[in-house]
Amino acid sequence: DLDIICIVLGADTKKFRTQDSIKLIEYSFSNFEMVDVKSIIEENFSKWRSDTSGSFIVGKGVSNFVETYLEDFKYSKYPINKSHINDIRTKLECTYSFEAPLLQNSEIGSLRCYVNDLEICKLSIFTSKPIFKKNVFFYFDNFLKNYPLYLKSIF
Repeated sequence: DLDIICIVLGADTKKFRTQDSIKLIEYSFSNFEMVDVKSIIEENFSKWRSDTSGSFIVGKGVSNFVETYLEDFKYSKYPINKSHINDIRTKLECTYSFEAPLLQNSEIGSLRCYVNDLEICKLSIFTSKPIFKKNVFFYFDNFLKNYPLYLKSIF
């Protein structure tokens, strides 16, 4: 699963160039491994999404439930040094407070993936559904639904 392109400059002969290329290729295959970073990112994003499902506030919005999705991956597998495979981590940054209307496909944050403190990718977090602003009809409907409860509490 690992393709390597090797370029050797400054070799005096074809023999030296071939020897150096073989050394570089052997080093790459013995020290690097293709890792499915996409599955790690998706797992962490899914956990974040379930942990923060009720954390959003949409001022004057008909709902506070913000559905999100992650930008498409350009590459799902990355070559990672074998000594740093356990150093893969993600960092999510997101805005949690908005003012309605919140449009569909609005960018609300980002997910960054690091290997040994080196950023290997950054993906945007988007809203998957719009949240509309409350209007007069919403307030009137809410009043009619809650008016009987208000009357009950008085009497």
